[in-house]
Amino acid sequence: MSARASSSRDQAGVVTVFFALLIGLIMIIGSLVITVGSWYTHARQLQTKVDAGALAGGGAWAFPCTPDADARIATTARTFFGEHVAADGSSVPGTYNQQIGGVEGNQLFVTLNQAGWWDDAFPGADFTQPAGSVCESLTLDVKATESNSPLLWGWLPFVPDIKRKARVELQEAHGLNHLLPIAVRVPRPLSSAAVFFDETNGNVLAVRYFQDAADLTGLPAGLEGYSTQLSGGPAAIAGLPSRTGVAIALSFLPACGTPGTSPPCFEDEGFASVDSLCNQGDATQIVTCYHGPGSWPGQDITTGLHFLRGYATGTVGNGPPRLRGAFLENAGCESNGYFNSIFVGACSARLTVNVDLGSVVENVGGGGDDDDDDDDDGGGPEQTRKAENVELRYALVRADGTTFCDAYGSTCELRPVDDEATGEVMYATSGTTASPHVPLTAASGANAIAIQVRVKESSVSPNPGSCGVGLRDFHRNCRWFHVGSGIFGTGTAPSSSQILASPVQRAFMGDLDQSGPVKWLRIGKDHDCDGDAEDLDGPAGTHRDDSAACFYVDMGLKGGMARDQDEPPFAFTEGSGPSQMGSVECDPAISQGQILTDGVVNGCSPFFTRNAFDSFPTCPSQSQFFALPKAAPFDDWPPLDCVKTRPTGAMNQLLDGLNLRIFGVRSNPSCPPDNGDGYVRGRNYWHRENNDYDGVSFAWDGDTPSEGDDLTNRLDPADPRLVMLFLTPYDSFSGSGQDVFPIVSLGSFYITGYGRINGSGGFQGGGPEDPCGDGSDSPAYPYAGNDPPPDLNTSGASAGGTVVWGHFVKHVTQSADTLGGSGTPCDGSSLQPCVAVLVE
Repeated sequence: MSARASSSRDQAGVVTVFFALLIGLIMIIGSLVITVGSWYTHARQLQTKVDAGALAGGGAWAFPCTPDADARIATTARTFFGEHVAADGSSVPGTYNQQIGGVEGNQLFVTLNQAGWWDDAFPGADFTQPAGSVCESLTLDVKATESNSPLLWGWLPFVPDIKRKARVELQEAHGLNHLLPIAVRVPRPLSSAAVFFDETNGNVLAVRYFQDAADLTGLPAGLEGYSTQLSGGPAAIAGLPSRTGVAIALSFLPACGTPGTSPPCFEDEGFASVDSLCNQGDATQIVTCYHGPGSWPGQDITTGLHFLRGYATGTVGNGPPRLRGAFLENAGCESNGYFNSIFVGACSARLTVNVDLGSVVENVGGGGDDDDDDDDDGGGPEQTRKAENVELRYALVRADGTTFCDAYGSTCELRPVDDEATGEVMYATSGTTASPHVPLTAASGANAIAIQVRVKESSVSPNPGSCGVGLRDFHRNCRWFHVGSGIFGTGTAPSSSQILASPVQRAFMGDLDQSGPVKWLRIGKDHDCDGDAEDLDGPAGTHRDDSAACFYVDMGLKGGMARDQDEPPFAFTEGSGPSQMGSVECDPAISQGQILTDGVVNGCSPFFTRNAFDSFPTCPSQSQFFALPKAAPFDDWPPLDCVKTRPTGAMNQLLDGLNLRIFGVRSNPSCPPDNGDGYVRGRNYWHRENNDYDGVSFAWDGDTPSEGDDLTNRLDPADPRLVMLFLTPYDSFSGSGQDVFPIVSLGSFYITGYGRINGSGGFQGGGPEDPCGDGSDSPAYPYAGNDPPPDLNTSGASAGGTVVWGHFVKHVTQSADTLGGSGTPCDGSSLQPCVAVLVE
């Protein structure tokens, strides 16, 4: 064999060995490449699964937060992730988003809101990072591990776990569309305060911010509660003026000093007068005050919604009797004796007046000492200043020009607690024909009271005439008229304007314009200023002027976010002007003749957002509203942050639009039959009493624990009764014609009824147009069904218009209806809609 042949054979053998080694290497590299590709594919599908779970869980958020809400968020997230093992080791079945490659559910492990990952054993229970309620945390963190991911060849020396996570945050939605062409005077302020001021000169005495107080004792159902008790010390007033008003200042901007807040904002310091405080803002209205006639920057605050009377002390002796404390108590009103806001009818308040009768011991005739204060016609010196010798009658003057007992007649007498009482004696109305409680008529504004005091059988110095022992009848010459500042005079009674200017006591009867959304007020007086109010209403409304007084204020606002099925509804198509009732022109693509029909059926196509109130002017003119492009400061539209109104003449379209949106017919709708097994489009699902199927009703109220109460909002997002509305400032819709208002916020509303008001103050056709009245006759639940609000005003601006009522709810909207999140965390107590945003 030649050397060359031997060398060739050797080389061939080397090549064979090398090729064999190369094949093995190629197979290993190929296996790694394919395995890595498989691993990457599995990882990508796992990311899809955690994204789906996080976004689905984010879409299940609902307010108010309850354990039911937490369970629904977790269950939805796990369902849309697909089959897996939960943190507690339990198996979660599912058919959504199956993992590729034949991976079984027992190889997939999912944790929710945990700091750690699964690593052969779970680190702990779910919802520990952040701890507590997932609903309240506004964050859902989904971590998933695929254990022992299958490889192409099982002989490889490693089997990697795949880990992927996703996180959603609940943020306030930025830029929403599909809103209805309806705007509501904003029911919930961003900041608010009670302003104590001297009504005689307008000087500010104290200002205290309100804080949310949802669990406020005594708060009527359906109102949003606020109290100054939660914002520091009480309002301390060194010497209470005889005429002290409590104005309510509401702002759609935050209070200055709130973290992260910059001007424009609501400032409570640095204002000498209540008018300057209520008209603050150089380019933008910041505060609306009640009661304040006029509009910014010319609000005129002369009368508070609540009244406090400061009274003088001292020795009366043989002078004319002097009034001390005087206060009002509820005798059939919706709120209390000092403040109510009702549109029709009247109510009454019990008037109590403390009178220092003075002291006069004189000879009443006969001989001997008969100082037992019992005039038996046989005694000598005795106390003649006793209750039976002093008469009190009242007169009532209202700001609307009406009066009651303006001549201090015999049918308006206050009766003493004891005819023989002496010293400081309590007199009060008894509610009888001769002593009626003070009648307060609806929407009459200030109801001011003056008192006439007459004396008999007792000497008075100086004597105006017809006073003294032996004069057994009350006489017009022995009398004194009392107003808030003291004795007005003897011979001439104060005029109506003088009584209104200085009342002994006063009630306020508001309405949409005079008191806006304020529906309930309560004063608490802290006698020793130690932080605890000893008096609530009644005696709290009066205080001697020579000692410090400390006060708290509790408030209920109409139209806050609903918390309970049993709350009364409220009407959102409200206005006070002759032609503005809340309808807006929000979509230039809709023809003028169909704006309230097509707009209600389909919603407005442009995107809208809330106004930052950082430009001047705040809004463009109505004639240039939809024109594009716009010059600064409106060159960033859309989204639009103002809204253009429409005249009331288009409100007849609203009825057609609602019928079409909810029932699919333009007129004469009928309510579809109930289905106890599922949701039926068009039915009213607000209350459990409305339907046999309550799986999509609003939160229950906890009075039947066996039925799983205290549930979160379960309304179906596809329910056509669930709508989105514009919220505008408090002074909106008070004029005529077209106007432009800034958007304060956006809010979700559930419609429970609607109807057309005829010119006689009743419903066209005799009742609501909305035919779904199931539950309306339930005695246990008076606000189930389609019954209108108890305070619905069917006269005035509402006459001849379409009225819609229901409840504001907190809504987590679909991301497709927004321009995304604003970056601001969702506020579960505000009306601004939220959206789930995938942040990781």
